Amino acid sequence: MLVLVALLLTLSPLEEAFVTIQKVPECQPLLRQVEKEGRIRVVEAVNTPFEAQWSPSTRTIEVDVSKHTGKGHLITSIVFELHNALSNSRLKYLYSQASSREIPKEAFVRKIEQMEWKNWEAASLLLAKGRERGVFPQDAHLPTFKTFGNYLMLQKQMGHSQYHAQSYDLL
Repeated sequence: MLVLVALLLTLSPLEEAFVTIQKVPECQPLLRQVEKEGRIRVVEAVNTPFEAQWSPSTRTIEVDVSKHTGKGHLITSIVFELHNALSNSRLKYLYSQASSREIPKEAFVRKIEQMEWKNWEAASLLLAKGRERGVFPQDAHLPTFKTFGNYLMLQKQMGHSQYHAQSYDLL
């Protein structure tokens, strides 16, 4: 019986990361705000183009656990994607503009990257709070960028901007 209880109390690394995020008081307003538009799910995904991604249509944070090095890395991805979830209505609007070709591809990609840069910076601050409180491990960290241009250059190198450009083409 004791073994059964121990198995039931064992969380997956993804579940453990999400539970840890909920322990940081500064994360509570973010979680409440994101859920104002509806419930979200955090699920394990495989063969995703990135370590994690926000899916606005299903309100799901998809995390490719195999691309993560540990709990801090998982926390980092989830906190960042929670910020993307917070931008859900803006993202849907941009996709609507792109679908009707009211916005050129270059402007579409730039606006998405600007939105994600702001989310990156906000997530970086929240991760620092969690580390300061001793709740998040030290590797729950995102570097900050002095300018949007620096952030955009990295996203172009990583193929992130190209992914959004391809999304535009498919609409």
